[in-house]
Amino acid sequence: MGAHRTGHGWLEEARDGDRTRSWHPGAVTITRRTALFAQIAQQTDEQLRERGIVVEPQALDAVINHRVDQVAGRLRVSARTALLYAPADLPTTLVNLIVDAINTSSNEPAEGTRRGGLRVVDERP
Repeated sequence: MGAHRTGHGWLEEARDGDRTRSWHPGAVTITRRTALFAQIAQQTDEQLRERGIVVEPQALDAVINHRVDQVAGRLRVSARTALLYAPADLPTTLVNLIVDAINTSSNEPAEGTRRGGLRVVDERP
């Protein structure tokens, strides 16, 4: 018998009559159709725009999903469950991570240049 997914990241295998389950985060991608995910995405996007940073929605969703998957793996729960326990400051944390990634980039992108889903826009006077 082979392995099959049971949902929410769990992989069930049967070997020699014994069933084993192991955790594989990232099996479920949460989208903006989930109210809490949409709220986190919106707050993160607003904070980034306040800093003059525009992130493509797909890239921002991927960053949020990655963070949720990390927490889900540590807690050994589904991504949806981990999302329920997201701290109120998650958008700020994500903004700081994105800003740090931009600042540590080896090459300074030109204003308005797209780089890996990020577009840096300097809106200062």
